[in-house]
Amino acid sequence: MCVIFISWQGEMTRNSRSIARSFNAAMEEIGRAVTPKSQSPWVYIREQSQTASWMASNCSGAFLLGKAGVLDGKRATTWAGGEKGLLKAYPAIKVQFDTNVVIDDKVITSNGGPVSYQAAFELLERLSSKKFATEISEAIQFNRLERAFKP
Repeated sequence: MCVIFISWQGEMTRNSRSIARSFNAAMEEIGRAVTPKSQSPWVYIREQSQTASWMASNCSGAFLLGKAGVLDGKRATTWAGGEKGLLKAYPAIKVQFDTNVVIDDKVITSNGGPVSYQAAFELLERLSSKKFATEISEAIQFNRLERAFKP
């Protein structure tokens, strides 16, 4: 599996908390950075969705997939509290409210923060097995969070 970060024309990219990140620095530790200069980001994302095994977004990343048309006609979610904005911006998306993770036809969307781990384990299970996803969850003690919120 290869994680691809996209930065148009090599600019710094900011996340929803306005934390800037240069993807060139992230190349070695996470995946590879891509700087497609010949086309718009939306065309690139849409084209990748046609051949990718899975597409995934966390938090406000659903807005990128939405703008690219990847989520048209699909169920999807975004950051908790951002669902109305996603629906308003992209009415062709079947936005799911108050839902941590949504899987629809090889596309996974989720809230951000710790919930993104839940989405990652859902994807890992589909790429490997439930047993392996559970093993990794337990190895990093993510499964302990489930018990933390039960009375």
